[in-house]
Amino acid sequence: MRQILTFLLTANILSAASCSEEGTPPMVTQRPSDFELTVAEGDITHRSATISWTVSTDPDGTAVTYSVFLDGTEKASGLNVRDLLIDGLEESSPYRVEVVAMDGQGETNRATASFSTNEAPISFSIGKVTLFDSQVVLGTVYSPLITIEDVVDFNTVSSVILKIADREYRIHSVENDGRILIPLTQAEYDVLATAGDKNGKLSFTDDRGKEQKEILFTYRVN
Repeated sequence: MRQILTFLLTANILSAASCSEEGTPPMVTQRPSDFELTVAEGDITHRSATISWTVSTDPDGTAVTYSVFLDGTEKASGLNVRDLLIDGLEESSPYRVEVVAMDGQGETNRATASFSTNEAPISFSIGKVTLFDSQVVLGTVYSPLITIEDVVDFNTVSSVILKIADREYRIHSVENDGRILIPLTQAEYDVLATAGDKNGKLSFTDDRGKEQKEILFTYRVN
């Protein structure tokens, strides 16, 4: 009789425990809150972009970290900050960026944005511009000329015209030492040397953007 009572008591305890387990609803976790991803125009260059996003919080109270994907390729993970510089990009190219917020239970939420990098800035530049009178060196007579020093990336432009004292000189090439030499007549030299305004302008076409641009300068008389 005692064994029967013990069996019944044990069975009742197990049954009660089973009912208690069945009556407890499973734990439901929530994903992190929605957030916004921004790529500001002022944060984009021809080679990079800085992205930023608003905070995402976990309703369950766990910490949220962020991962960043560019065109499907992971660029960073486990971030606690809310901005990232992405560099090594191609100029004038479209990109799609995605930020994934993940909470402590592995629940995720995401935000996406698209942007395009800028054109590369014009790299053509010049240095000092000098007006030289005719010279005799070792018995050789050299005509007057204009020299433009430290010319950089001349091959990226076309239709280069020097405008100085109401005169124009078309430029087609650069010397091996990086200078532009423009021969003058003695009459041209005299006009330029005595001009009250020693300012000039170099007009050209940027071959990449097909834009008309110019460089202003002040020349000196040697």
